[in-house]
Amino acid sequence: ASAEAAAEIDAQLDKVKKEVGLSDDEIIKVPFLHTTISGQSAAYLPGTVNGIYVSDTHFGSPDPHGPVINGKDIFKASLEDSLKKVGVTVDWIEDWDEYHLGVGEVHCGSNTTRKIPEIKWWESGR
Repeated sequence: ASAEAAAEIDAQLDKVKKEVGLSDDEIIKVPFLHTTISGQSAAYLPGTVNGIYVSDTHFGSPDPHGPVINGKDIFKASLEDSLKKVGVTVDWIEDWDEYHLGVGEVHCGSNTTRKIPEIKWWESGR
């Protein structure tokens, strides 16, 4: 399931890079494991990307409960190291029982306040 999900993500990423003009060095890749539930792909471990930005410098991510090697959860270390390079700190959130077991993650249980732009972008002709 992980290999199938990775192939789909790579295909979608190619489309986004082409349409938006992103380069590989502008993309942060995050490790994951998938499984199949009722014929659908789902995160095997809590998906670290399925968190929520709480500020420009802090990202609340589900605790992945990943494999621990040399005393470190390798999924946590990977995300922390990658986001640190762009000035973002990861705050880990426990969501295993509340959301992951129900095939959801932190972002499913969040309700954030965002500033709505004054310009009506949908009327701007863009």
